[in-house]
Amino acid sequence: MDPVTLETTHRVGFADGLEGTLTTAHPTVDADGTMVNLLSVPGKGFTVYEMADDGANVRKAVARVPHKRPLSPAWVHDFPG
Repeated sequence: MDPVTLETTHRVGFADGLEGTLTTAHPTVDADGTMVNLLSVPGKGFTVYEMADDGANVRKAVARVPHKRPLSPAWVHDFPG
């Protein structure tokens, strides 16, 4: 992000194969810098993932939770630690 114009300078991509585009607005960051968050795929469910603070931008799936009602998926705003 450009600090003056606030325009996007580039997109961050992930080559880890995890499916989902919706994440929480506030992930949890552990003491060692590992980020824990959710990915959501409408109609399928959530993937809980962690990402190390090593600059590699690789997410690792920790758990998967199906949507209880696939036709009425939820969006999660915060992932408390």
